Amino acid sequence: MTRTDDRSKVDDWDQFAAAAEAGELAPIPGTALHGEDAAAAGRAMLLAATGASTIEDATQIALGRPRLGENRAETVTWRVRATGDLDLIVTQLADHEGRSRSALIRAAVLEYARARTNA
Repeated sequence: MTRTDDRSKVDDWDQFAAAAEAGELAPIPGTALHGEDAAAAGRAMLLAATGASTIEDATQIALGRPRLGENRAETVTWRVRATGDLDLIVTQLADHEGRSRSALIRAAVLEYARARTNA
């Protein structure tokens, strides 16, 4: 595919997005969802998009790491070594979950620590 072809696809998506934002697109008859059906479909899409198994996990993945603020605990930096194989596994898993390796490692260590301390 040439660069020109790529650009025309972007232009098509830009036009599509503009039409959607302007309210110019109509739903396919019989496909509109309302109420609990719409909420359930939205939850299913969020879980599918994030690869999470719970809404709480999906929300954390979608929102990302919280910003550091005034009322946050002091953070420290850990330096650890890992094998190339472990690094590849962690990197691929983090990419699949849509979060950084650091976020994945923090969550894994927290889960491990809670399981060991029964907290």
